[in-house]
Amino acid sequence: MSDEGGSGTMLDVPGAGAEALDAWGWAAFGGEVGAARLAPWLALWQDEIGVVRGEDPEFEAWAAARTDWALVDMGAGAASMAGDPQWRELADSWVGLFEVWPTDGGPAWLRDRIGGACMPLAVPIDLRRETDGPAGLWELRGVVRGGRFVPCRPPIVYPRVLAAAWPAGRSADATAPQPDPSRPSRLLKALRRARIRHARTPRLDPRPAFLAAIRSAETIADVGAVRPGSD
Repeated sequence: MSDEGGSGTMLDVPGAGAEALDAWGWAAFGGEVGAARLAPWLALWQDEIGVVRGEDPEFEAWAAARTDWALVDMGAGAASMAGDPQWRELADSWVGLFEVWPTDGGPAWLRDRIGGACMPLAVPIDLRRETDGPAGLWELRGVVRGGRFVPCRPPIVYPRVLAAAWPAGRSADATAPQPDPSRPSRLLKALRRARIRHARTPRLDPRPAFLAAIRSAETIADVGAVRPGSD
């Protein structure tokens, strides 16, 4: 199995794209007051997932993922949601780590290795089929429309070899059997940590670090982090 699986080509989808998320993020976190509101969430991300450095590969993608996490998953953008009807749909968006299965003449299919959901992708991609497994392993944020997954942002690509190396019987996170936009699973947190670190040492075999992340997420007690603003 090769470790390729590029982002392919994703078309913009009106009403559920990066521009709408960015506009909502600016409404919630823009200016000095907004930056002060965002700061404790960035500190929590750094504590739970890691530091995103300006020199990191895909810095912009991770910076957007970090802001989206605070805005949507942690609910920090709820007070600003009334500004645009599109933002209410984005508030129902969720994140998964998806195997990508292109088809001949039809939509690609996604299989979430964390939440277990399977559904077709709503936008065309330029990604060839593979004979030995999925064509890609992508972290995606999106919404479901008409039974199809509509991506909100381009994917963050994970090593494809991870799909084959994933431990048997651990295809879904036991702590989050269904996608839960209000609370990302600790498995996704662990995989994000491993992904950020792997990008800094891309020549190393990614499997040991990612499999260690999976094991740690399943064995460490989840006592819950203290959220900014909570007592």
